[in-house]
Amino acid sequence: MNRRIVLPLSLVLLLIATILVFSIFLPRVTFLVDTPYSKTVLAVQRPKLFFSLLQSGYILAVEEVSLTLDPKQLLDAVDERSQFVIASPLVSSKLKNTDVPLNLVGQGKSSDYASTFHQFWFIDDESMLSDLNYPDLLAALVGDEDVERFSQYFPSDLVFIKGNDEIESQFAERMSRTLQERQVITVVAPSLGSWAIPLLQDASMQWVVPAEYLSMIPPKQQSGVLVPDLVAGVHALFSGKDEIHVLTWRMISL
Repeated sequence: MNRRIVLPLSLVLLLIATILVFSIFLPRVTFLVDTPYSKTVLAVQRPKLFFSLLQSGYILAVEEVSLTLDPKQLLDAVDERSQFVIASPLVSSKLKNTDVPLNLVGQGKSSDYASTFHQFWFIDDESMLSDLNYPDLLAALVGDEDVERFSQYFPSDLVFIKGNDEIESQFAERMSRTLQERQVITVVAPSLGSWAIPLLQDASMQWVVPAEYLSMIPPKQQSGVLVPDLVAGVHALFSGKDEIHVLTWRMISL
């Protein structure tokens, strides 16, 4: 066989063998998740999470479960080789007030049921946009009145909030006209309503939205996605310092 073929083939086989050995012997960090979480928050971070865990000596495992199962059945899906199990917010809610193993980490936007878990990741929406900068883009904050708490992170003339007496279609029309006048390139929307549908018809507009809304944005108009930083959460978990860890948010460019 030609040596030019043998060497690359040998390297590929060695790589495959190494991965197989790692998958058999390395401990696992398992994400116990519902399908929507798996396809949004986890999916966009999965490659970085995989390599980060591998560098720390762990294999990433993902178990998608149905929320129709009772708590015991949810836990039955966990691989026995899992050193840590991290539940999605909805799975964590399903497990509240149950007897969960010490290695299971809960998640949620409320700490009301954090006492169920030995460790808990608190998702703090208030810090969602605090560390995000858009130095090369003209970005506007757009949304309902609940996004006003993020206005401090944007120039005052690029914050557009739907008025209490303003119907969805009126707000959409106002936004379409104003965004064009201001030559806004990127819309940052912490939440979406029906007002966004007409704005999405403008193919030149780029969007940054939380992961759960990403499927509403045409692929060519997806500028970035906002997610709770799972990689930072896992690193904090390994350090063992905090029983309740506040997950920071990060933007992943698309």
